[in-house]
Amino acid sequence: MSERILVLDTSVFIKWYRQHEEHAAEALALRDAYLAGDILLVEPDVAVYEFANVMRYMGELATEQVQLAVDALLALPIRWLKPDADLMARTVAMARTHDTTVYDTVFAALAQAVGGLYVTADMRFVRRTSGLDFVRPLAGFQVA
Repeated sequence: MSERILVLDTSVFIKWYRQHEEHAAEALALRDAYLAGDILLVEPDVAVYEFANVMRYMGELATEQVQLAVDALLALPIRWLKPDADLMARTVAMARTHDTTVYDTVFAALAQAVGGLYVTADMRFVRRTSGLDFVRPLAGFQVA
């Protein structure tokens, strides 16, 4: 498992923009480490849709601001992956085993597939997948 390859949950990306939220400092440190080339980000393409959806429901943002945030995320040289049969088989099996949703679990399954770590602010997911050593909470996470 490589600590240089990370899959970030959408909740982490959101904290890049909502810097008043809990554990935003850890999220911003991950962003800075990525921009400095210290880590690689690999993401399932569903993250873009989730990000846009969360940003859209932020009442304080106009449509143009949401689009600018989405454009900024897409402008980053993140390795965006589309689903394939192997990833989906891994995802569905993991979701059944840990009683989690497929759209949440695809992030963890992708991290496992690429030999990286999945970092999330979703503590419920972390608790449900507590036996998976590649799933890490954002709280207290530091790049090695």
